[in-house]
Amino acid sequence: MKSDSLMKVTACVLTLSLTLCTCCIPVNASASTVVMKTEVVNTDIIGSGRTVVCEESNKEEEVVRTDNVDSAKYATAVTDKEDNNGEDISNTETKTEEGQTAEGVTEETQAEVTETGVEQQEQTEVTEDVIEQVSEYANTGISVADPYVNVRTEPNTDSEVRGKLYQGSAAEIVEQAGEWVKIKSGSVEGYIKTEFLAIGFSAEELIGKYGKKHATVMTETLNVREAQDNTSRILAQVGTDEVYNVLEESEEWVKVSIDDIVGYLSKDYVKIDVEFDKAISIEEEQAALAAQAEKERLEREAEEARIAAQKAEQERLARAKAEQEKAAQARKEAQRQAAQSSNSSSTTNTTKTEIADNSTPSTSESSSSSSSSSGTTGQDVVNYALQFTGVPYVYGGTSLTKGADCSGFTQSVYAHFGYGLSRTSGSQASDGKSVSLDSIQPGDLLFYTNSSGSINHVALYIGNGKVVMQSKTGDVSKVVRYNYRTPCKARRIIY
Repeated sequence: MKSDSLMKVTACVLTLSLTLCTCCIPVNASASTVVMKTEVVNTDIIGSGRTVVCEESNKEEEVVRTDNVDSAKYATAVTDKEDNNGEDISNTETKTEEGQTAEGVTEETQAEVTETGVEQQEQTEVTEDVIEQVSEYANTGISVADPYVNVRTEPNTDSEVRGKLYQGSAAEIVEQAGEWVKIKSGSVEGYIKTEFLAIGFSAEELIGKYGKKHATVMTETLNVREAQDNTSRILAQVGTDEVYNVLEESEEWVKVSIDDIVGYLSKDYVKIDVEFDKAISIEEEQAALAAQAEKERLEREAEEARIAAQKAEQERLARAKAEQEKAAQARKEAQRQAAQSSNSSSTTNTTKTEIADNSTPSTSESSSSSSSSSGTTGQDVVNYALQFTGVPYVYGGTSLTKGADCSGFTQSVYAHFGYGLSRTSGSQASDGKSVSLDSIQPGDLLFYTNSSGSINHVALYIGNGKVVMQSKTGDVSKVVRYNYRTPCKARRIIY
């Protein structure tokens, strides 16, 4: 009985505790308020009821926080628990709501991940765009200084000058040094202020102005066409690894100069390279100035010799003419005297006539001998020509020191000795006299034809199976085998 009474009292206390919890919660109370009031009520409850209420209150606080509901819902949850004999349905609701919340978080996280992926992809695409826009001349600097900028040993204007980078010359940029860059160009390495260089895309804009384009043949035999058309006339043929200066460039063709020919090569079979002038060291500049002075001296001497030869030839012709005139005058005088002495003895007249007649052949013979024997030999011509090897080829040029083409070279060499040759190789093929290729001698001119059979090149034979000549744009005067191309004829100027 005592035990039954104790159980009843405990049940009543529990019921009273739950009732008080429900009644003391305001309608609009927040989750924190619920907990606080529950704890106040619990303070007044003793025994097992205290423990039960605290446990239930903590669970229901979690539901409120998760669902963010008002106190009315909280009260309903409590009532449901009582109707279900204390079964913990609040836990089920909590788990369900937590699941929904977790699912929401997962979806949100996936959205964020997707957005992040899109951003990364966009960044990657932007990066790729930036990479595509990087200039191939990013590490190349072209001098824009007029006429040059100094290359110094250190990145300051007080340091020693190692060399000069002239306007339009290019250098490789090795590293940045503030307002300066370290460069390497030719044999020179040092520092230049960036303000004197065009770099990257700015450098690309100067290629056409300062760059020299070369076309290297990449096939065994390539036709040189008269026009930018595969059906146009073939002017010549060139072979593998031959290099020619590009005069003009279109989408599919390059215009080049080959000996005396100007024609077109298909870009499908050539490699185009761009070359710039390099920096020059102080030592190289001094040597170049000395070489230039020597060239100018030789050119002056050549011009003086040419003028002297022309003057000597003019004087010779003048003397010959004077002698002829003198002989003619002597004949006339003899005839006059013979007429005046018609009454003299026949013996005297005959003697005077013979004297007058014999004077003419003697003078004439002397003149003829002087005309055919100037004292110059073919070897003299060869020795003089060999002084001018290494001089650049210049299309249309006639200077032995500044540049000439093939026919300009031979014309100027022979002009030094007083011989006037025609201007082009085709015309020079008619100068002098013809000799067989089996009997050529030093000083003879050898001629070569293109694929169509027209003469387009001339060289000076120097003996031992070799010639000296000017060949093509980008090359220099040099000695080569006489049959590097098959000669078609030979002419002798001195005979």
